[in-house]
Amino acid sequence: MRDTPDPAPSDVLRMIDEVSRVNETFAQYFTPEQVAGLQARRVEGEATAAQWPDLIAAVRAEMDAGTDPSHPRVRALADRWAELLAAFHRGDPELRARLDRMRTENPAEVSAAGAPDQAMIDWIGRVPRG
Repeated sequence: MRDTPDPAPSDVLRMIDEVSRVNETFAQYFTPEQVAGLQARRVEGEATAAQWPDLIAAVRAEMDAGTDPSHPRVRALADRWAELLAAFHRGDPELRARLDRMRTENPAEVSAAGAPDQAMIDWIGRVPRG
């Protein structure tokens, strides 16, 4: 037996609308082949995606604390950021460019989906590499 109540019809409709909007946005930026490839590795992608919220929160905490981007703690976060991003695009520069374009052209929608905002992306971009 379930302990949670069934969602209200309006909540279900809102969720369907949100999924449709995300699918439409993806279709504007990725080829059908790229979407198929992303869907094929969805389980792996979900595991990777599940790591983003904690990483985003950790980066936000360092930003809010005024930590210098060259601090070793921040460098470790930036390395993890790069790993998760690479897990998404798998070294495909076109896929990476399309992801960047989608994010740039739809900042509110992407942020609402839990992605980092432009200020965070800019800040993590200031972390020295190497």
